Amino acid sequence: RSTLAHALFPAPSSACLPLSQTRRVNGYTLSIKLSDKELRTFCEHEIGGYPSDAKLPPYRMPKMYFSLEDINPQYVGWNGRIANVFAYMDSNPNHFALIPVAMGHALSYFESQSFALNTLGVMRRKVSEFPVPTPMDPDTPVFLYSNPDMYQRMLGGARHEVTQRLLHKLRSLAPT
Repeated sequence: RSTLAHALFPAPSSACLPLSQTRRVNGYTLSIKLSDKELRTFCEHEIGGYPSDAKLPPYRMPKMYFSLEDINPQYVGWNGRIANVFAYMDSNPNHFALIPVAMGHALSYFESQSFALNTLGVMRRKVSEFPVPTPMDPDTPVFLYSNPDMYQRMLGGARHEVTQRLLHKLRSLAPT
């Protein structure tokens, strides 16, 4: 198979490999062979993580609930349903703001993370990590809450984006 076809459709044995080891790496190899700086930079950022000052693609900016409140997902009042936790956050916008959160980690990070289906995704960060002027101590903890499928949605976005870029490259190389 040609290099381009291999980049788009990896060998069947790679079907079980993580995304970071298939299309991205093949796309990276292809970008070098074709001297395509834009594709190469994209693949480098996806494989190794984005620089802190980079503009992230929309799929790497998932919306999460931002709060100073630490929610106990095991609270009996939720009746074991994650939907009840999200309903509570939706009904309390003064305490839970839905904001886009930059997720510039290497692709392998997302592949290593997962939440059980009916669990609340929780991240703890410091207030200083957000570009909002505040009189609070920079080390004040903040909590980010997400749906359990957040990482899978980001991986799906990455798969879609690399596929679109590789198809675009294929179309630009095809004779008319």
